[in-house]
Amino acid sequence: MLRETAREAFRALSKHVPSYMLNFEVRPGIVFGFTCYWSWVWVVFWSSLFYAEAPPASLFGVEGLDSLGALWFFSLLFMSATLLVISCLGEKASTPAARTLFMALAASLTAVGTAMVAFPSQLFAPSVLPQAYAFGASLLGVGSAFEMTLWAELLACLGSRQSVVYFVGSTVASVVAFVLLVALGTGFSRFVTACLPVVGMVLFSRQRGLVEGVARASDRPADGDAENRSARAVLVDALALSLFFGVSYGVMKGLFVFEGGDVIAFRDQLNALSMVIASLAIFVTMGMFRMDFRRLTYQVALPLMASGFVLFPAFAPLNLVGFFLHQIGYQYFYTVIWAMWPVMASRCRVSRMRLVSLGIFGVQFGQLAGSLAGAFIIGLGLDSQGLGLVSSVSVFVVLVVALFAFGNPVPSDGWITLRPFGQHEERRSKFRQSLESLSTVRGLSPRETEVFELLARGRNKQAIARQLCISENTAKTHIKNVYRKLGVHSQQAMMDMIELDAKGK
Repeated sequence: MLRETAREAFRALSKHVPSYMLNFEVRPGIVFGFTCYWSWVWVVFWSSLFYAEAPPASLFGVEGLDSLGALWFFSLLFMSATLLVISCLGEKASTPAARTLFMALAASLTAVGTAMVAFPSQLFAPSVLPQAYAFGASLLGVGSAFEMTLWAELLACLGSRQSVVYFVGSTVASVVAFVLLVALGTGFSRFVTACLPVVGMVLFSRQRGLVEGVARASDRPADGDAENRSARAVLVDALALSLFFGVSYGVMKGLFVFEGGDVIAFRDQLNALSMVIASLAIFVTMGMFRMDFRRLTYQVALPLMASGFVLFPAFAPLNLVGFFLHQIGYQYFYTVIWAMWPVMASRCRVSRMRLVSLGIFGVQFGQLAGSLAGAFIIGLGLDSQGLGLVSSVSVFVVLVVALFAFGNPVPSDGWITLRPFGQHEERRSKFRQSLESLSTVRGLSPRETEVFELLARGRNKQAIARQLCISENTAKTHIKNVYRKLGVHSQQAMMDMIELDAKGK
């Protein structure tokens, strides 16, 4: 009954948006599972339900914890370390066995760690309370690293369009869950929050076939030096983008220090509202106006984030307005990053697991480093002129990045050229759309995509070898890889697959 209700809701939504946005089977299990994870994130890190239970930060003896909180510090520290390890594992982290292990660790460690920081005084003696709380926050961070990586890999397999739809739908639903959990009361809400990671992994387990069904020779190291360099370049691009984003958000997190329960509660409400506005804005700009990633970032996200830095030195309530605008830009930018990972993964033979774990590492480590820097600046006790100087420097950095990294209207290469849906998608033939969507979803490398297109146009092995200037043995190898990734055994079966896919567009 619930599944049918969800499907009807998506059908009703599809009537009010361009047809290509929801031109796929929306799976409620992904929406509900991803919602469980994001609801857990917002409640744990953006509500007073958990910070109220934390022991005094001075007990930990770590500089910067007084304003940031031990939960934020220890969870991000261990989450970053775990993500770096996952990324270094490379192909080993992308096997079905490793994915099963990650699921178990994600559900158990996140749930146990959340319970430890939710009920520290009930579970531990006062003499060991700081150590136990720090350990719980660390477990929470490790488990969250596995859970976020699994969801990111799943969306990277589905493609940019589906990533945006699922990300936006889950974000809006998680805001509703966040408001309800905060309103229900502390004890019960914390208990439900601790259970959310387990529910999320149970729902993910029913969708993991989407990941494992995509044969990924692209997860193995490339054979040629050129493709290896391409893979390294994509990984560097993903890390650089994520680090910039994470540091920017972290600095703002450290700079905005709110005191008083009423102000903090109002901040939480502003944060929930900003997530909804940003999610709807990204859906409109990427879907209806077809803005590419470069324009999405430097024309929308970065100006909003810069306006937050402009207003943070101001007196209340202008500083809250700055926080609100920055949060909108943050959520907007975050959605762009998640939408770019599927396209990045399709550009070269690189493991999706490695790519997304490295990208998430950049975000989380950047947030940790940036928040410590922001807390250090606040700890200096600067006057209004000093804070104004910090604001000016922050805005200058954001604008420089916007100008040199995103502002080039004719980029030659790099992640700034990627487009989520294409600027002329409706004008392209259904045949072309099917070729591109199947290439992305099935993880074809750039060379395999060329072979796939030539096969779809009726070329044989000899013609492909002549046109691509490769040997017939190399062409034969690429053809075998294309067939294996598509799950077919002949050129005719491949053509039938393209025709069936085109009928659904």
